[in-house]
Amino acid sequence: FSLLPLAYYSSYEVIIPRRLAAQGGKTKKDEISYIIKAAGRDYIIRLKPPKRFLANNLPVFTYNSKGERVESHPYMPVECYHQGYVDGVVDSLAVLRTCRGLTGVLKIGARTYEIEPLQNSSTFEHFLYLSEESQPIFSSYRTGVGRTKRQAKNLRTRHTRTVYNYLQYEDFPKYIELRVQTAVLDVVNIADATFQGLKTNVVLVGLEIWTETNLIEISTDITEVLENFNNWRITNKANRTAYDTAFLFLSQTFKDVFGKSYYSAICEPHFSAGLQVYLQNQLTRFASGFSHELAHHIGMSHDDSYCVCGEHTNCIMHTYHAPVNLFSNCSILNFIDLHEQGLLSCLLNVPQISSRFKHCGNGVLDLGEQCDCGEPHTCRNDPCCTPDCLLKKNAICGTGKCCRKCTFIPRGEICRAKVNECDLPEYCDGKSAQCPKDLYLQDGTPCSKYSSYCYKKRCWNHDFLCHRIFRGQSRSAHESCYLVLNTLGTPYGNCGTDSSRNEYLKCHPIHSMCGKVQCVNVNSLPDLKDVVFHKIAVQEHVCWSISQRSELHHQDIGSVPNGIVCDPYKVCINRTCVPKAALNLTCDPRKTCRGRGVCNNLHKCHCNSGWAPPNCKYWGAGGSIDGGFPVIAWGDSLAKYILFKKIRIYIPPFSGDSGRLTIFGIQPNVLSNSLPSIVYACLLLSGIFYKVSLLPPTILGPHFTYPKRMEG
Repeated sequence: FSLLPLAYYSSYEVIIPRRLAAQGGKTKKDEISYIIKAAGRDYIIRLKPPKRFLANNLPVFTYNSKGERVESHPYMPVECYHQGYVDGVVDSLAVLRTCRGLTGVLKIGARTYEIEPLQNSSTFEHFLYLSEESQPIFSSYRTGVGRTKRQAKNLRTRHTRTVYNYLQYEDFPKYIELRVQTAVLDVVNIADATFQGLKTNVVLVGLEIWTETNLIEISTDITEVLENFNNWRITNKANRTAYDTAFLFLSQTFKDVFGKSYYSAICEPHFSAGLQVYLQNQLTRFASGFSHELAHHIGMSHDDSYCVCGEHTNCIMHTYHAPVNLFSNCSILNFIDLHEQGLLSCLLNVPQISSRFKHCGNGVLDLGEQCDCGEPHTCRNDPCCTPDCLLKKNAICGTGKCCRKCTFIPRGEICRAKVNECDLPEYCDGKSAQCPKDLYLQDGTPCSKYSSYCYKKRCWNHDFLCHRIFRGQSRSAHESCYLVLNTLGTPYGNCGTDSSRNEYLKCHPIHSMCGKVQCVNVNSLPDLKDVVFHKIAVQEHVCWSISQRSELHHQDIGSVPNGIVCDPYKVCINRTCVPKAALNLTCDPRKTCRGRGVCNNLHKCHCNSGWAPPNCKYWGAGGSIDGGFPVIAWGDSLAKYILFKKIRIYIPPFSGDSGRLTIFGIQPNVLSNSLPSIVYACLLLSGIFYKVSLLPPTILGPHFTYPKRMEG
């Protein structure tokens, strides 16, 4: 029988995939190929294991009849999961589970198919379903799903409500757990393949299944359920897998929406959570909905009408879902912009090797490996590394940002460029293939022509906060807007909330610049998630602000964050305007660095060119002990030093450099209607992120086009 409801698909056919042998009759290690017939044409599907997909010894948590939490590390058939492409088809995608037949998603041109084996077939028959061309499953920043094409045509708003049938499981706990694990691995595999368009990987690092009863109250209000889950997550994180964000998957319908997360909160520990309704038997939409919501959680917004992904306009971040698992050109630029603004700074730490699925050929240098050139076909032309993860003769290194042509890059060459004025460059040391740890300016360092202070590698002010919300020519309002409105204690003017009394806090006048962001010159309203826009006249000014629809308990992008200047030599910390000294300025560049450098986030000197670390006392190349230093240009530079007691060495930035980006995540889901069982899983996102003002072609791709706004 088929697990997939035919109402969801415009058509289906029965096919027999054929496994192909490699050229010469030898099967390549870890690489497989199939011929699949779709719409009367044969296509060759090329597949290989994902580089990062599952944590080693994945912990799975369940509960026994006594309510006791049980941890296990069951076998996970990672060898069954593959990702790839369709030969000769641009922007194609293949994400399949290959054990006991083929199950998964194929994107061929403008069409997306789901494939699954026909049960008990002796001839390897499979169902191939053609997904609907377009369905409005995403609301303003939410996901829902239309059941049929007829219902979709009747929709007149961005919101839709769907009632769908739950799969009736046998009353057998182990069977349910297995189905849960399979569903989670399927959706994470697809999400991982999708996020590779942003040079980012999604890795499952933990899974929890509520097998006996729900551990939070599941109401019909999706906002309330998200808050309940987030509170549970915060108060029950002992002895659980480390992660960056938690997602709950559950079989529960809500009015109008099918997914919710805290917008742009991936780096906010108290709001790193989201949820997604499990769409029974609709793998493409379930995975697309999860990817869409996870992207919002990272801080990505909806696509505009001029955004495209290849030849398509309905991409992952489109309000209406089309079965295209691709991020648009707008989304790619949005993602890069988030990083350059410092909004993804928490994601820069590379995960510990022990938390990744380790095997030779995954393209990651794991413990015990000399190198890892990835799949066999990529190793064939690798001059440094063998497919067995051993260095070739005379090779010193095989990977790393400080490795070139199988040897260490000479000391002083830049390996990680500055991403903004609050960042610092790092240099190779000539002794290692790895670039030093990412360093940036000490919090409190003046930036933006002394109008702001650096804080957590970002240089923000009130004008930037307004532009981040309203875009266009918007800017921060006159101080009177802050003073009058933020002292009221309303949704549009406050200094935070008191959750115990369920009320907004009034700002003291001296702290009013640290409350709600108040803006002027707003010409259009952006498409923001769960946001209420407020327009209030104060004296001759028209002040704009935003609040969350759920009012309390939400991470609020309309409030002034820490590190913003609120008065001369003062900054906002926890909604109060405090002296800059509260930033723990233990390194004084005028004294510690003798006025010849700046202080980094380790409170050590990064010397100007012409002076040597650690304290910039003597002549040298500049840089720091922890981040490395550039090469000294002798000759003319030395002569200048002798004449003027100082050198000015200009070292041009090395465009095209890349830095590491990592993310985490969680997920839960309920797959059972007959037996309460909610699951939550931990995710890890890791990827390559480029830290240069010139966008690198490797992330933009050969077919990338910059978005062009539509006229009118």
